[in-house]
Amino acid sequence: MLNKVDNWNEEELKVKFIVPLLDLLIVDKPPLYKSFLDRNVGIEIGDIKLSGRIDWLLATGKKRPDTPFFMLHEYKPSASKTTLLGNYWLRWSAKLLSPNK
Repeated sequence: MLNKVDNWNEEELKVKFIVPLLDLLIVDKPPLYKSFLDRNVGIEIGDIKLSGRIDWLLATGKKRPDTPFFMLHEYKPSASKTTLLGNYWLRWSAKLLSPNK
């Protein structure tokens, strides 16, 4: 691995190193927590909709994420104000809802 890591792009680093490492450290125990990949999540607060697609998420739930605990997400600039707010909310909510605030 050390001989190849310098040549990896971001996606290869995630797939070949980060996700396997997380899988070793975190064993899914639904419904207490489970890891989810490449999922759309969002929330509506009043008349404001916040949403985004996250790369990796540790959350409660069996088939779909419910309450997030921790996430990995690459910020992707977008012209959409809703998407930008969604990305901000996702990072903030993972901290807010974490049991180890």
